Amino acid sequence: MSDDVMDQDDFTQRRDRLRARRAELVAEQEARALEIAGIDRQLKGLDAYDAVLNERPAKVSEKRRNRRGMSDDVLSALRTGPEGMTRGELLKELGMKGDESGEMAVSNALSRLVRAGTIARVDGRYVLNNAAPAEQGLFETA
Repeated sequence: MSDDVMDQDDFTQRRDRLRARRAELVAEQEARALEIAGIDRQLKGLDAYDAVLNERPAKVSEKRRNRRGMSDDVLSALRTGPEGMTRGELLKELGMKGDESGEMAVSNALSRLVRAGTIARVDGRYVLNNAAPAEQGLFETA
């Protein structure tokens, strides 16, 4: 019976050593995560400083566009496809697929362009107004 107690003590000691080592490793991991976050902040600061020195805006988001820019991008994309494009095809072409605010900007630009009569929606595809079959009365007007 004393052998069983001794074995239990060995297991307890080993378990304690493993738990202590695990705690050390977790502490090291947390310290490294803090160090990485600090390096990331420094890199971001250097990027911003470099942008100021080179007189270019810091990268906030390469996908963000103003209203006129997005409408221009949509029109440029539509000019490449004579048969027009679906919203999904436009999102893919403009690199906005999966970017929620980018998708909303494209949708808003499409709505503005349809309202202005610059483009039309024919059979689920957006086309430049001069390329749409107007004689068939298929234009959606807002």
